[in-house]
Amino acid sequence: MRKLLLLLVAVLTVLSIQTKAQTTVTVGTNASTVNYFPNYYLYDYTYSQTIYTAVELTGASAPTPGYINKIRYYAGTTAATTNWKDWVIYLGNTTKEGFSGTADFIPPTSMTEVFNGVIDASTTANSWLEITLTTPFLWDGASNLVVAIDENTPTYGNSPTWKGYTLAPSSGSKGIYFYQDATDVLPASPSASSSGAVNLVAQIQFEMSSATPCSGMPTAGSATSSVLNGCSGTPFNLSLTGQTQASGLAFQWQSGATATGPWANISGANTLNYSTSQTANTWYRCRVSCGTDTANSDAVEVITPALVGGTYTIDNALPTGGGNFASF
Repeated sequence: MRKLLLLLVAVLTVLSIQTKAQTTVTVGTNASTVNYFPNYYLYDYTYSQTIYTAVELTGASAPTPGYINKIRYYAGTTAATTNWKDWVIYLGNTTKEGFSGTADFIPPTSMTEVFNGVIDASTTANSWLEITLTTPFLWDGASNLVVAIDENTPTYGNSPTWKGYTLAPSSGSKGIYFYQDATDVLPASPSASSSGAVNLVAQIQFEMSSATPCSGMPTAGSATSSVLNGCSGTPFNLSLTGQTQASGLAFQWQSGATATGPWANISGANTLNYSTSQTANTWYRCRVSCGTDTANSDAVEVITPALVGGTYTIDNALPTGGGNFASF
């Protein structure tokens, strides 16, 4: 009996710790219907960015700082997501409170790609659509938070109703959006046949866990890339797996010609995830620091095939016996 009581106390203690470690932060009320956030499902491709302020997050008793593990959007109706199911989600700490216009977007290199996949098959009326992030994001507890949703399914329809709220920042607009048919909207340089900047944005929930400050030598983990073979100039995303999960860490991405270097710092590449492009085969690693203690991640190579060059001569005459059309 005594052992059973001790076991019960231990289980309750663990549950208590887990409950305290996890916090659900709700931002906004579901008083309004919003069309463009998180996405505008009546067009093939959509992209949006929304800024949620630190005041909104700390006002809901969020951990300071904390890891965001899940996000949720509130749906007013039940609808299949078949035609708008492929999402890429970016999060970022920012000092920006509002957007001066649709050209004032935050680039992916200043955010972290936290999800790239397929969302649930359907929304449910009057409930939250939950997305578990592939890469937890560390909100620093003081900055504003930008949420970017890139929807890439080349179809449209099956419309739910999203719930939202209106809040005007001290300058600019709280959210921006882009949408169009036929041609994808690119987060690195978003432009579309239709766009806008508004203050009516989606209600959202963040599930967060408290982050302990880093201490001693960190674990840098392994560098990964969204592509291992890519065309010259095509963007791809670098990220880390297996690294220390703590606040206070600093990141510096480096590039090199071989798996052993020599290594050079990439200017501005100081986030957990980094978007870049290249014109030749390159190795990448990330230097992770906790104060003066620094560790280097395992490296990853991204291959870019060389373009085939040459001088071509076109022969317009029809072949009479199996000859070549061109020579070089």
